[in-house]
Amino acid sequence: MGPEPRAEYDFFSNPVHDSVRNKTSFMTRIDSVDPIISAGLADQIDVDGSEVLEGISFHPTPGHTPHHASLVLKSGMERALFTGDVMHHPIQVCIPEWSAVFDADPQIAIISRKWALNYAAEHTAAVFTSHFPMTSAGKVMTYDQGRGWSFL
Repeated sequence: MGPEPRAEYDFFSNPVHDSVRNKTSFMTRIDSVDPIISAGLADQIDVDGSEVLEGISFHPTPGHTPHHASLVLKSGMERALFTGDVMHHPIQVCIPEWSAVFDADPQIAIISRKWALNYAAEHTAAVFTSHFPMTSAGKVMTYDQGRGWSFL
């Protein structure tokens, strides 16, 4: 089983983690997440790869933040992987060992990046990133020499 359903929220609610590095995440929680929770409009989910709704699952991909998660959407035989902050540049598809300065735990981020890349390649999933240039959507391509990225 993955992290507790509230793990990411709890991390960014604990004053001990309120640092210069995490300031934006704390501000975002206060501005955009707390009102939804206070209004009783949020459902906490397990981040363990199981379906939370038909065809929708969340997978633990820690590293960028301690409890980061990626979303998989399945429709028939097709899959899409929404990676969030698992990768920050297409070069990380080729060299997943390169971490961004933004990763809280670079070694764990590498493991998560490799999981996401393997998942995308094995399932021929469309991948939607948050920070790549152009469309941020693409496919992980596998070659004899390694992996590459093809924008959609």
